[in-house]
Amino acid sequence: MQESMSSERTFREKIRTGAGTDLIALLVLFVGIGIVSAHRFYYDNWLARHDMLAFFLPWHGLLGERLANFDVPGWNPNVFAGTPFLGDPESGWLYFPAMILFPFLQITVAMKAMILLQLVIGGTATYSLGRVLGYGVLGALMSATAFTFGPFLMAQTDCCTVGAGLSGWLPVAFLGVELGLRSRRWLSRVSAWSLTGLAISQMLAVWLGQGAAIGLLMVAAWIAYRGLIDPLVASNLKQRLLQTLISGISSLGIGLGISAWGLLPRLAVNAETSIQGGDYSNAPGAQDESPMLVFQMFDYLLRDDRIGRETAIGGIVAALVVIALVFGRQRYAIPFFILLGIGLLALATPPNDFQQLMYLIPRLEVLQIHSPSRVFWIISIIPAMLAGAGLKSLLDHRGNIMALPFLLVPAAVLYVIRDYLADHGQPIDASVERVALISLGLAAIMLIPWGVIIESWRDAIPRLAGVALIVLVFAWPNVPEILDTVENPRIQPGALQLWGKDEIIQETIDTTLATSDPGGAGEFLQARMQDGEQFRYISYAGNGSEFGPNVSAPAGRLDPNNVGMLVNGRPMQLNLQQVSGYNPLQLLNFLKYVAVANGRYQDYHHADFFGAAADSPLIDMLNVQYFIVDASLDLARADVAAFSRQGPEVFRDDLVVIYRNDSAFARAWMIHDVRPADELSLPRLNNGEVDAATVAFVDDYSEQSFPVAPLASSGDVVQMDTWEADSFQVQVNAGSDGLLVLSEVQAAGWKAYVDGWETDIVLTNGLFRGVPVSAGEHSVELRYEPWQGTVGMWTTSVVGLGTVAVWCVMALDWYRRRRIA
Repeated sequence: MQESMSSERTFREKIRTGAGTDLIALLVLFVGIGIVSAHRFYYDNWLARHDMLAFFLPWHGLLGERLANFDVPGWNPNVFAGTPFLGDPESGWLYFPAMILFPFLQITVAMKAMILLQLVIGGTATYSLGRVLGYGVLGALMSATAFTFGPFLMAQTDCCTVGAGLSGWLPVAFLGVELGLRSRRWLSRVSAWSLTGLAISQMLAVWLGQGAAIGLLMVAAWIAYRGLIDPLVASNLKQRLLQTLISGISSLGIGLGISAWGLLPRLAVNAETSIQGGDYSNAPGAQDESPMLVFQMFDYLLRDDRIGRETAIGGIVAALVVIALVFGRQRYAIPFFILLGIGLLALATPPNDFQQLMYLIPRLEVLQIHSPSRVFWIISIIPAMLAGAGLKSLLDHRGNIMALPFLLVPAAVLYVIRDYLADHGQPIDASVERVALISLGLAAIMLIPWGVIIESWRDAIPRLAGVALIVLVFAWPNVPEILDTVENPRIQPGALQLWGKDEIIQETIDTTLATSDPGGAGEFLQARMQDGEQFRYISYAGNGSEFGPNVSAPAGRLDPNNVGMLVNGRPMQLNLQQVSGYNPLQLLNFLKYVAVANGRYQDYHHADFFGAAADSPLIDMLNVQYFIVDASLDLARADVAAFSRQGPEVFRDDLVVIYRNDSAFARAWMIHDVRPADELSLPRLNNGEVDAATVAFVDDYSEQSFPVAPLASSGDVVQMDTWEADSFQVQVNAGSDGLLVLSEVQAAGWKAYVDGWETDIVLTNGLFRGVPVSAGEHSVELRYEPWQGTVGMWTTSVVGLGTVAVWCVMALDWYRRRRIA
């Protein structure tokens, strides 16, 4: 009994301490995360949204499968006739939440768990940042609530996967900077720099390009502000400058070191794509987004919370932002967050002087002008921190009735913005205005001197009003949204209602991500592979044809016929090989190759072969042995008939018809007539002027390697011996010297070994790998071994282990000090 009473007293004492209240606040935050996560875990139609189902789920699923087999995924053979995986910036490689979950969980469960983990990381870091900035428990909890359950939450499951992944690490980076600048001991400093470095590495891993550039600028600005402009410790300018530089360079260096295994291969691959250096101007079909006008920005921020929530901060947070500016002024880093927000928004507007100044930073203009509005994907930490500062400022002024008139300022600001938007045809929804007024009413309650009435009310009522504000930020619009979902789980069967549990949508998700396709085209092709065939396939649904329908595979992802054609991520799940694909990052040589076959370019996200390419030798060289055609099309139509006349029908069900391509090349063949490549090489091969079976065009042609008068040979034997994603072996018996052409997309990082000796690979026919071999029997092995991957592996391993070691030493040091205390 005495022990029980003693334990109870100890618990009460902890509650009274700061640690106890922090624990309660975090538990409240986690309960909120649990509620919204449970809602999205069960009502998960959002898994079928465009990029989620067509791209992120299958790519992350393949990442998990390869890692589960202790295999680093260097090359993806399943789409685009083969494309880099290690170097793809959106594959999930080296993004730790994806890497620790997808190898162990079913794909959809892993995605949900990753979102839950990101909410916990972002929310906890935001709360911790608020605490070290002096926001107090309620102010920090307000910041964490506004961030976790605002645009950051919506972006996870609606719009902006990479934006959400990056923005969740910004508070971690800010927290590390703050702790590092506060630390007086080197161990603590290095530990804090490592925390910022980890956050930087994850930003680079999840959104290399515009997002990472803006994120790094935000972190750099925070380091400069806390080190130079608003220093934590009084010191002279030279000391502040030195400390700031050391903090910034150390954090960035650690971040680059941790991310090296992903960053170096991605930079190498990017140099071979149509958007080299992040420049979309040479990407066929790409159109830059126009800069945003001021009224559009306000609309993005203050539109109906339940419609545009991936950017909308809501009326309550908007009111608290203005309150922070009016009541907090220069405290709680308010000037920094205000100026940072204005500066970032200025990058999204039409050209201005501030932009020109910022664009002195190399590559920033190129990265930003493609889609200026994407700044909104990653700035939600700014209004969240200002909301916490606003609540803290109100608590600082609690009971100060003289401050009440100043609440007219945020009210006036909101009404001016409302009228401004109405004049531009973008009226604010009444619900936004209503909750903003409620928040101002609660703010007024905090300023009333309740202690005059009853002393015990002096602090209690203002704090309760603050709690009510936090609850309101969480509840609107999350609670009505959850209740509506429960009452109306679906609007129309088969329609993609974001928060729904529709049987048809669920079946589409399950089928798309399944590793088998009973009775369908997938099962048929898998059986052919089990019989020893090596092949690729093309899916055709009329896209690019004058007859139509011109719907891309991702856009038609919910159509059963589209799913049956094994497009989007299905080849990855079924371990089949398709020549098409969906990805904004494509190897430039492949994109040009497809364009020559089709006779025109298409939007840079897609690589689809049109009906005009059905009888092209370029398709034959890709080892395309099967055409999968949408059975709902008129099979007598000219574009469809172009595929059917290439060979016999070999499979049919209600969704698709499969034709065999009798003219498909093998996966490798010998050529003895090798010629130098020029701009007309591919067109000549495409129109049949030159026989692709006997002639090859190579870059870097030399007469020493390929004689002017080649010897004909009819005794060549080429046999694919072993094949894996990142390596394969070919047995060759060449009747005379020549070129072994492999129907494999050439990219930097592939190495060839003839009889164990490394040999140069020459770019052949604008796309393929060519390996010179002499007459006789040879064993030719090709392996994907980019040096960037090797250097990155060692760099990441050394820096990563060093970071873990520092944290372990820091934890032991903290434990020892706690015991002594």
